Amino acid sequence: MSDLTTPKALRLSAWLGISSEVWLGMQTQWDLWQVEHQPGPEIEPMVTPLIKLVHSDD
Repeated sequence: MSDLTTPKALRLSAWLGISSEVWLGMQTQWDLWQVEHQPGPEIEPMVTPLIKLVHSDD
């Protein structure tokens, strides 16, 4: 299924009486859900957390 575009959202709004903002919001939520549920690379932090610095002298 293809992404929902603004013109498609406007058409759905006219046909079904549900605002285009709702349609686009649902598309955004779907896109976010898909990205959140895909395996991704481990991202290393760019800075050392303060807690590690405090406990490194132990």
